[in-house]
Amino acid sequence: MLCFDKVMEMLERYQEILIHAAPDLLGQFSFELIDTYLTKEVKKRVTDFLPQNPDLPTNTDFLTNALLGTFRQVAMWWFQHRDTQTKAETRANMRRLLQQLFIN
Repeated sequence: MLCFDKVMEMLERYQEILIHAAPDLLGQFSFELIDTYLTKEVKKRVTDFLPQNPDLPTNTDFLTNALLGTFRQVAMWWFQHRDTQTKAETRANMRRLLQQLFIN
């Protein structure tokens, strides 16, 4: 969940800039600011996780990008709906989702 937390933290950190500078561009926000860090972090976790989970796709680049895309999209959804869903609720929902996808 550390990587998902980083995405949410980054959005919070830059929310004032995003809201005041270009609110209509919020949905197109570029994650390039943290992509290198996130990609490396998620890939490391995926590489460590795959040997114990042989039913998952074995291509680490595929799985890494699938997770990063999910993290980004959910973080953007939360940012745009944070008046109705707290950060803690979003984290809990993401945790439940990932557990269901990867544990069951």
